[in-house]
Amino acid sequence: MTDSTLDRLKMAAQVSHLLQTYIARLEEHAKPVANDKRYMSYVKYINAFLSCFCKERVYLVGSTGEGLKLKRSQNYGDADFIMCSGRLEIPIENIEERPDLRCYVKIRADNLRRDICGELIDGYLSADMLRELRPELFTFLRAIFSEVTTNLDTMPGTISRVTTIGLPMKVGLGAIEFRNLEIDGDILNKKWSNKRLKVDRDMRVVSKLKERWRNVQLNAQDMKITHRILKVIKLGKVPGSKGENFGNINKFADDLDSVMKRIPLEQEQGPDNINVPSGDHSKEIYEDVSTMDEKIKATYTAMATRDFVPALRIIGDRKLACLVEWRKRVEKANWPPGDVAQKIFNTDVYLVARDAPLKADHSRDFCYSFNLAELKLAECLSTTQRQVYLILKSYLSGRLQKLHTGLGKSEMKFKTYYLKTSFFWVCEREDPFLWGKQNVITAVKKVLQFIMQCLQQKRLPHYFVNSNLFVELDDFECDVLQDCIRQILCEPIDSIGDFEFIKDNHGSMRVEILLDVDQVQCLSELKEDGGRIKHLDNLEDALIDIHRGFNESPRDVNGNVPIKEAVDKLFEVFIEEDRQKQISDGISNISIRGAEDGNSTQAIAGAHVPQTAAVAGLLNNFITGGRTLPMNSRESNQRMDLLLSIGSMFRGGPEIIASLGGQDGVRSVLQQTADRSVDPVLELKIVVGKYLSCSDEEEETLAQEILHKATAYFLARQE
Repeated sequence: MTDSTLDRLKMAAQVSHLLQTYIARLEEHAKPVANDKRYMSYVKYINAFLSCFCKERVYLVGSTGEGLKLKRSQNYGDADFIMCSGRLEIPIENIEERPDLRCYVKIRADNLRRDICGELIDGYLSADMLRELRPELFTFLRAIFSEVTTNLDTMPGTISRVTTIGLPMKVGLGAIEFRNLEIDGDILNKKWSNKRLKVDRDMRVVSKLKERWRNVQLNAQDMKITHRILKVIKLGKVPGSKGENFGNINKFADDLDSVMKRIPLEQEQGPDNINVPSGDHSKEIYEDVSTMDEKIKATYTAMATRDFVPALRIIGDRKLACLVEWRKRVEKANWPPGDVAQKIFNTDVYLVARDAPLKADHSRDFCYSFNLAELKLAECLSTTQRQVYLILKSYLSGRLQKLHTGLGKSEMKFKTYYLKTSFFWVCEREDPFLWGKQNVITAVKKVLQFIMQCLQQKRLPHYFVNSNLFVELDDFECDVLQDCIRQILCEPIDSIGDFEFIKDNHGSMRVEILLDVDQVQCLSELKEDGGRIKHLDNLEDALIDIHRGFNESPRDVNGNVPIKEAVDKLFEVFIEEDRQKQISDGISNISIRGAEDGNSTQAIAGAHVPQTAAVAGLLNNFITGGRTLPMNSRESNQRMDLLLSIGSMFRGGPEIIASLGGQDGVRSVLQQTADRSVDPVLELKIVVGKYLSCSDEEEETLAQEILHKATAYFLARQE
């Protein structure tokens, strides 16, 4: 073997090693962060609850839902949500596609409910109905949205200042959350303080809320349930806690308590005689005209964005013509697998408000949303296909962005959706052999070459409907993008290195950002009281929507809403999540009996009989002398007194002990942590069910029992 051959082999080995190193790092960056996992969990809980009341649904979509997001150092959880209305569904017959851009449509609405559709435009549904979560179309989801997009400046823990602002987006609405935001000038207080100025309520908002309350029929039983749920939330407060999660719970409980005290007074008084702007979205009332015309510099340590896209489900006895065409096309293709294609064919398609890129009709333009279908395509990717896509995404925010900027273009016009669409086309068309683990770079080049061809033709077909996605790119932009991709094709492995890989010290670094006029306007409103008064108003607005949702829900023969059924559903989700967590942590392989039968009682039984955790076991052993003394013996009581005395010395200790009911309450909790003969989740589920339907005399006792059982369960868990 010659020296040149050895050199080539050595070089090939180095290149292969570099590629595998990059792939491993990209896979690490694609792992869900804590917020991603929370979002996935929230969606499961929300949909489980909604399924008992209405047709509203929420879906985590985009790269976070697909598990294909490359996290950046300054981001800790970006997410896109589809918020599906349960009050209005669009029959296929009402959809009119644009002949030149079939993915953009108008909705004929003259045969739909006018009280829901609002004012029509020449017989068509107004796109403004979906530019926000309007009360005509949403109830429970609007309540959630009002809470999570409120402009707010808080310090829920002791480490990070959290500043949130909500703003309209190009499609739907969004919220941006900053950690430790600092802004030039005096727009926002330099340091967070819980001593804020007392701000008077906006009387226009007060008037609007009163008017909304007058239009809601309050059911006495619904109000009782609402108050009981509030009581449980308040019991969950942890006095003196420095943790951020507990801080959020404490603050929410306090704010909700403040709002609940408003309701009877405001409903009795009725609306004031104040002129109120039209429309029901409270954020519109808060908007002021800004005189700023320049961006303001700010820095932060971390940022998360959440986009919420209101959507309407398409219904009908037949399928969309584009899906029929797609199903026929992929029948003989190499990808996706036949079973996946059939699932996609039967998956819901939605409509969202979005202006067409050409000849836009802002008042009537809607666009097809195939987000759920794309989730299923992402789920069926092979390991190599996933790696190829992650490499392509690294180019988009790394080398492609860098080259694009260097060629004099300030805005990157090549969107992630273009990349994903191109990737899907190559997956469908190419031989399965391409996706062997030895062909990663070959497959990457195939996708880049496909994009080059589409740019040359100025046509990228939508994956599901015959519509050109590149119609919004001009000749110059296509030429610039081709130059960029040619350079990447010359160095496909080295180009991965331009991606901004996260460094170990990223959490302490400050990132600079330029805030636009709308963002600065939102932040300036937080200076006096951190946004608390407006947050309370939004929370009250959310309670109105919850009661609207109750009013439209099915009721039993006694006139009760299905809250107990919803609680059962929530427990089922919790059980499955906890089972998956324990399996992934290698703690145990729990079998949940009866889950397939939908029998919640069987599904719960035996699933959560935890071994006593170290802390709880230590406390029990101390009190009972290594389990040699009865829990109620004189010596055990003395040891309990000593333990409580020590606990009272710590911050929040006396409050926590008091909230549990003193010595008797603490003893009850510790006894339950040591009792391995019962299923704690089943026990908790039963007492919650009793609490929601109990008499007024039993309410306080059962509320304390819920607190004891919940505390015992979480103490006994092995984390």
